[in-house]
Amino acid sequence: MKILNNRSTARVPLWLGFLFLILFAAGLKALPVRSESEGTVTGKVQYPGIEHYRGTAALWPNCQPSLFQSMKTIPPPEYMTALLPDGSFSLTAPPGRYCLGVVVRQTKGGDMGKPRPGDLVYFIPLMGGDVFTVDLRAGKIENIGLNQDGWILPGQ
Repeated sequence: MKILNNRSTARVPLWLGFLFLILFAAGLKALPVRSESEGTVTGKVQYPGIEHYRGTAALWPNCQPSLFQSMKTIPPPEYMTALLPDGSFSLTAPPGRYCLGVVVRQTKGGDMGKPRPGDLVYFIPLMGGDVFTVDLRAGKIENIGLNQDGWILPGQ
């Protein structure tokens, strides 16, 4: 009769361990970290008939109204976060003046990216107009409250 050793050892390939370490480190970097040297803007958007929100809130530094002359020419924002299902958001960035924009997706496709015809847009003027600015101060939270003034981006 042969006696088997009940201790089973599984060897994990070295490359798999490195992959796990890289993914873990990338995940930590993606976690929101509030710093005393940064400021935060919080708020919420709401639109009649929408119960579950998907989309993004974004900040552009040193913005001018000319930045939003055309939805096709809006540059990528410096800071962006996904909306929570209730339409609320929280964005953290270094102190300074920023333009704020929120896009609520009503179209198919990913949540990130420029507004598409049919999406709801908040705080971003259509073809010029006044931009919505927020001044972030180190260690402070700027709550802009509830906004219900979204508009639907028209077709091209």
